[in-house]
Amino acid sequence: MAPDRKSVAGALATALCVVAVAALFVIFNGGISVGASNHAGLVPVVRRIIDPAYLPGDFGIELRLYHHRVFAYAVAGCSIIFGEDNALILLTIIGMTLLSAALFYLCRTLGLSRVGFMTVGLFIATNLAWAGLGLEENIFVGNRDIQPTTFAHALILFGVGCLIKKKYHLAAFLAGLIALIHIQVGLIFALLIVPFYIVALRSFRFGDLVRFAALFFVPASFALSHLSHVLRRGLFDSSLSLYYTDFRHPHHFELISVAAAVWVAAHLFAQAIAYWWLRRRGRPESRAVGVLWVMSSTLAVLALAHFTDYYLLRVGTLIKIQFIRLSPLMTVFGALTVATVVNVWEGERQRRQAGETRRLGFATAALVLVGMLWTLYWVTVPTRPRHFIGIKRYADHSSAWVDVCHWIKEHGPRDTVYLTPPGNSGFTYLTDRSTVAEFKINPDGTRYLTDWFERLRDLGGGALPGGRGFKNNSLLNQSFASLSRDQLAALGEKYRAAYAVLPKSSPADLEVIYENKQFRVVKLPGVATAVSVSGRLGAQEASPEIIEQRSDLP
Repeated sequence: MAPDRKSVAGALATALCVVAVAALFVIFNGGISVGASNHAGLVPVVRRIIDPAYLPGDFGIELRLYHHRVFAYAVAGCSIIFGEDNALILLTIIGMTLLSAALFYLCRTLGLSRVGFMTVGLFIATNLAWAGLGLEENIFVGNRDIQPTTFAHALILFGVGCLIKKKYHLAAFLAGLIALIHIQVGLIFALLIVPFYIVALRSFRFGDLVRFAALFFVPASFALSHLSHVLRRGLFDSSLSLYYTDFRHPHHFELISVAAAVWVAAHLFAQAIAYWWLRRRGRPESRAVGVLWVMSSTLAVLALAHFTDYYLLRVGTLIKIQFIRLSPLMTVFGALTVATVVNVWEGERQRRQAGETRRLGFATAALVLVGMLWTLYWVTVPTRPRHFIGIKRYADHSSAWVDVCHWIKEHGPRDTVYLTPPGNSGFTYLTDRSTVAEFKINPDGTRYLTDWFERLRDLGGGALPGGRGFKNNSLLNQSFASLSRDQLAALGEKYRAAYAVLPKSSPADLEVIYENKQFRVVKLPGVATAVSVSGRLGAQEASPEIIEQRSDLP
């Protein structure tokens, strides 16, 4: 029998709502980014997957070869079909739409209408009352440069909905898929759902337990095999120390702010009160809210263990699991809980007042109004420039660094290594050339950790900077800029580098083959190499406003 018009209209309305919330996620996350940040390490690995002969022996690719390996394969497959940039854009759209659809599914599981879903989506997109934010830098919707976390978070919401509906087999399978996409997030989610399986253990048969295990481990096995490679690289070795954590990425391990802790605590408290209120009134929604509260409380305990290790014990074992990376779930669950309570309260109020059941309801309208006002604030206040409609390609940035990288890609020699400022990222992504090391592209385990530190130390003139996290970018670049001609020549011989990209402030007097307002490409002395610059007239073909044309190209 053909579907009636009402059901078709309802399906279309749902689809439009899901697309609208996905668009909000993209816009208030800064638009779609291609090539920036984490893509600097991901895309060269993707190119190696597509072409095994791509930059053989490249140090950066070796560092990240097994980092989010499954996602790298997904990007590679899409790149073969649609092209590299289009693949990243398409995956961003798919990821945000899947996240929005998962949020809708969980909202419907909680009994929320489309209006409730749109309200919660607006809260998360604009981070109203910290919704979608957590205790560290990671956010619920993920990076604007698409990463597997967005897909993993979507599957978590589907999994939580299945758990509420007691669909334990499907929840186990989704947990395995999450591990396949992001092994770290998948293992943490498995810890969150295990208590529910233990509570329901008496209702399971032995065959159910076997199927649960199979449903989890079969999809997760591919990622677990890659995890074994990372473990062999020494992920949990003691040498992967707190010093490395503080030096490279403390923003993923430390409490982002006191305000974050206060907001997360408020969301936990709201969930506890909501559960008590719903259960006291005998509402069927109490079980669903209880599931959210238990999972949030478990995450809170894991976060406390993380911070105890990081700030007090200083052992550095627990922090490697990064329990706090899922802390944004606590505020997402908080927003969902508040919306559920408002929905229940409003429904009871309408039932007490006959004839008002079709109205939007004061409480729901108030939530929508608050969300709209917050959106207006976010868009209009100049100190919050994060919202953006469109696509940002790193390769299209108007900067001297991108310009010099474009010149090297078009005219620079291929069969050599370049010395580049270690605090600048994306050299290999932009040029298809190898560099000695980048601060941004770091090792997963200890196998290359010593080499990575040694290379940064060499590029920094023999010492590592004493900053924390990305503050070391500028410190490393300052030290690199002060290297002498002899120091650069020695580094060229050590790393088989024939050319270097130096800032204009560099005192090294070396043969310049290209320069713009901030950088110059120089030929290093004393390196036996057969490479030569491709296209001697490259400088003449480039922008005359930036380039000083030279006739002494090698």
